[in-house]
Amino acid sequence: MIQVTIKFFSFIKFESGLDSVQIDLKENGTITDLFNKLTDEYGEDLMKYIRNKDTNRLHALFMIKGRISQPDDILHDQDEIKVMPAIAGG
Repeated sequence: MIQVTIKFFSFIKFESGLDSVQIDLKENGTITDLFNKLTDEYGEDLMKYIRNKDTNRLHALFMIKGRISQPDDILHDQDEIKVMPAIAGG
């Protein structure tokens, strides 16, 4: 097992009331595994700020060590994942 810390930012932090959480994942767990675990543990109270329930598209970025993560990126013990809203503009 590995343990990762997830830190929430901006309106995700404000609206969900969560600053950070620690999650246990299986060895070689991925961002997708983390996403599924967050869904299982926190349900729509959190996930409605991270993804669109109807389209399953993400509203948020998952970042590790300053780079945007991809769904199949493997997580390591003690990784810190930052979850923040995707920025759009024009």
